Amino acid sequence: MDPIKDLQTFDDVLKYHGHTAETFADWCKGLRPHEIGMRKEELIVAAYNGRQVDDPLPDWDDRKAKRYPIFKMPSPSGAGFSFYDRDSWFAYSVVGSRQVFFGENAIAHLRDAVSKFLAEYKESRTL
Repeated sequence: MDPIKDLQTFDDVLKYHGHTAETFADWCKGLRPHEIGMRKEELIVAAYNGRQVDDPLPDWDDRKAKRYPIFKMPSPSGAGFSFYDRDSWFAYSVVGSRQVFFGENAIAHLRDAVSKFLAEYKESRTL
């Protein structure tokens, strides 16, 4: 699978994981909006990383950079929620491990995911 070509909508992400909109809604019953957003984000990142959510996480001691997006949150200036930059992670974590892109295409996958799924990222960080 080539995530950049094959993942165009959240329905594509759900399909990759064997979900439908209905099964995802059932899985998220009773969760608060940001918790649903976190599940969406986990599914998105896992698909770009070529894994399922229950697969073992990557080797964090391999000294290879793990990448994650940074967002500009709403401010009094009205700037709104937007993708701001990216960062890498070698030994310390500032985000959950299931939010991290890894592998040789991590930066390209991160940028593509954020460009297509900014609304889902916003859900995971706001109410």
